[in-house]
Amino acid sequence: MAKSINVTPASQVATVEVNNRELTVSVQKELKLVDITIDARSTIAVDISRAVSQTGVQKIIAGNNITISPGTGTGEVTINASVGNVAYANRAGSAATVDGWVKVPFVFSDTSPKAIAVIPANSVVSQVEVIITTPFNDVAATLRVGTQSNSSELVASSDVYPSQAGTYTTVPGRIYLSETHVVLTITPGSSYTGSGMLIIYY
Repeated sequence: MAKSINVTPASQVATVEVNNRELTVSVQKELKLVDITIDARSTIAVDISRAVSQTGVQKIIAGNNITISPGTGTGEVTINASVGNVAYANRAGSAATVDGWVKVPFVFSDTSPKAIAVIPANSVVSQVEVIITTPFNDVAATLRVGTQSNSSELVASSDVYPSQAGTYTTVPGRIYLSETHVVLTITPGSSYTGSGMLIIYY
């Protein structure tokens, strides 16, 4: 005997099949839990208005340096991560440079002034951190961060106490309209120990 099949609400896109007394309900793009009612008059009613979606991610939104296709972030989505201007040197004591910050280790015996990084044109150096991990053992030792023309433009010698372990922070807000080489000037005095890390945010 033929069966009468009703799907509600009508706005749902669904396919219902009865084959050898087996009922199959398929909802487009999603697996649904459905309510099924069979009455004595052999009428089959399928209600998916209370259906619970079993899908996982509903939508993907692109963040920084990420592009997605299609742009709506639904359906079959391809995620592309773009990494710009990243350089890692595979040797001890090297700098790790990423857009927006540079982190360079230093020791008391480094050649001074020590080349740190090239700050891109139209950048603002917002913050500089000098981290003393091993204190210099001469209280007269000094550190300065700046350029070849102004060695204390970002960090003056009075901003850091190399003989005392700790983190020393300046907020220079210095704007560089053209590419600028930043250097660290190390004056160790009679120190035979001393090391740390310099971090520049721009």
